[in-house]
Amino acid sequence: MTQRETGILFKPDMIQAILDGKKTQTRRKITIDRKCRFGECRDLLYIKEPHFLHGRYVFAPNGESRFERSVEFVGDNGSQKRLAPACTWRNPPPHVMPDQISPHRGWYRRNPLFAPKSEAKIWLEITSIQDEKIQEIRHGDALAEGVNSVAEFRTLWDSINAKKEQSGYIWEDNPRVWVIEFKIISTKGR
Repeated sequence: MTQRETGILFKPDMIQAILDGKKTQTRRKITIDRKCRFGECRDLLYIKEPHFLHGRYVFAPNGESRFERSVEFVGDNGSQKRLAPACTWRNPPPHVMPDQISPHRGWYRRNPLFAPKSEAKIWLEITSIQDEKIQEIRHGDALAEGVNSVAEFRTLWDSINAKKEQSGYIWEDNPRVWVIEFKIISTKGR
């Protein structure tokens, strides 16, 4: 059976907790279909980090824009080679463009949601998945979540989920969650 590879988002301080070996669990709300969208045991997760890409925005006649990565042409056969890989937020490039859409070439900060799998540095393997209600978290689990107490985890949970448009995400709603345990398999990419 082939390992599934799925991107996952974490706040920057939680990424650092993973790298420091303090975070080995994450909890994600169970959706209506009751399938864990992140996979099952032995599947892989790659962390989608805030990153920087070199390129520019190209504008369509209808006003929409898309990001075009920089390439340089190598040789007479027209083969392309990327000018520069993406840089992660931990290692930003020296000159970053302002946070605006611009037709000028340069390094742009990009949303982690759009991080390409090919540029992922941190890869995790799922070691366990179970479901529980969020308020069933124990002190040891809070530590495995990268925080010091259940109260601190509750604050973290609501800081991430209180803004969700759908109801049922906040601590008081006590939603059912997937408890995903993982281990680091790489911090240098594939």
